[in-house]
Amino acid sequence: MSLAPWPKRRPDGSFEASKLPIFERSATFSGRKRAKSASETEQQQYDSSCPLQNEVSSEHLSDVVAAILLLIQRFYQGTSTNDSRRLKMESCPVVLQHQLYTVLDDHTSVDVELEDLKRSNHVRLFRLLTLRRDIGVLLTSTYKARVQAAFAAFAQQEETRGRDENITESICNNVTEREADGNDKRSRNSSVQASKLSARHMALVSDFFLKTVDRVTNISMTQHQLESLWGDYTQGISRSQAPACPRSSMSAGPGKRRAAPSLLPSIDEVTRVLIHYGFLARRVDAVYEGPAYWFSAPELGSVTASLPRGRKAILAALARSRYKELSEQNLAALRLKGTALSLSFHMADLVGSGEVLAVPTASGMFLRLPAGTGSGATGR
Repeated sequence: MSLAPWPKRRPDGSFEASKLPIFERSATFSGRKRAKSASETEQQQYDSSCPLQNEVSSEHLSDVVAAILLLIQRFYQGTSTNDSRRLKMESCPVVLQHQLYTVLDDHTSVDVELEDLKRSNHVRLFRLLTLRRDIGVLLTSTYKARVQAAFAAFAQQEETRGRDENITESICNNVTEREADGNDKRSRNSSVQASKLSARHMALVSDFFLKTVDRVTNISMTQHQLESLWGDYTQGISRSQAPACPRSSMSAGPGKRRAAPSLLPSIDEVTRVLIHYGFLARRVDAVYEGPAYWFSAPELGSVTASLPRGRKAILAALARSRYKELSEQNLAALRLKGTALSLSFHMADLVGSGEVLAVPTASGMFLRLPAGTGSGATGR
């Protein structure tokens, strides 16, 4: 997708309809909220033609949200590639905060509105562990869908593994004594796997984390907050939601039948699972005296690793050029190695951060290094 043309406002504050994605052409933007002027029939047509419209309800479709959806279309849906890493990024389409400045001119209004959207939990902000401390922006609905997909994949994997174990057990019923030692070893390995969280417990962890996302809108939280939220969650679990009690506890009578605390995973086990799946990352700085965690997503590691590589490649190409500038067509011919992000993502990153100037010309958009700069910083 092309960086140009940038959506511009008219003097009355509305956008030019020809430069907006299809879901924005039904109505213009007046103020910070979109007027609902499309009929129900037209709205259904827009929903079917643009799946991103379903991510956010129309009453919350503000300028910043529209800019986020526009950048998602440019970065993740406008290109087709066989690279598995880039295809994986489509499940978690994150954009950078300063990339929004390439769509909306008023940076202060963008920051203020983005903070309001974060407090109302319509978007999630993530700290990328780069030297520049980039801030990633992701729709809350997309983030929660990513969490559900990760734990659903685990449940399907456990179901498949349990089916395979049953088949293997039926085949190995009549093993010889020579294979007995091997069977003992397999039984020990299965007991180690059984010590991990079960599928029922993983469902509890998934439900707990989704409720945590609804309650905590900051980019991080402390261990004390996590423990407090887990305590409130376990107390609110009803008897039907708790794991089934063993038969020994059922003999105590209906009045004393309840789930033992040991049947629920501990907060340490929950934290290890969330870190393993990439939804929490340990926060190591001097802000908090005790342990703290960043909210994260599995794909943010690829973004963090790809950002400096793409920046370095584009800045080096601009520095090698004769006039320290390249056209968009010349940049498209570059082969960016070691990055899972598209060229349009890196171009908007450099333009939004001010490291590169976007100069519109009659022959197209040119990217130019500012005067007095060399290869620039990679922002690792």
